[in-house]
Amino acid sequence: MALQTDSIIEDEAAQPRKKPNIESLHRDLAFANAYRQEFIKALILIAGALFALSVSFRPELRALVREELFWFGWIGLSVSMLGGFAQLAAWERFYSSYQRFEHKGEDGKGYRDRITLARRMSLLLQVIGFVVGRRSVRSRRSTLPISRRRRRRASPP
Repeated sequence: MALQTDSIIEDEAAQPRKKPNIESLHRDLAFANAYRQEFIKALILIAGALFALSVSFRPELRALVREELFWFGWIGLSVSMLGGFAQLAAWERFYSSYQRFEHKGEDGKGYRDRITLARRMSLLLQVIGFVVGRRSVRSRRSTLPISRRRRRRASPP
């Protein structure tokens, strides 16, 4: 039995692995692009919603303690949204560069390298802006619950 098991392993090891065909590569690339695009859009949506809600309902929801943290939060969320929009635009330019340069017989690699740098910087701005904005707007140092504010008003000096 040991010899049969060893011979099966040797036979499997001797067979060359199949290279993926072009259809599977395109499917994998399409899946990765869809995931990336949804990630960017989701961060834009969440940052926009946090920005809108914190601006609209700021006085009604909580008493401000440190207003500058709200400003940092709003700036961070705005930077996050702008970074997301810049990423989407950069990806569009990246893909269109193949068509743009190919018909001229040029490579376009330098142009795509610059776009890739811009995409990565936009991603960094989007994520850092989101984290800074989210933490600043929801910081316990920036707001107090309304119940505390009401208690302070009700207590005699």
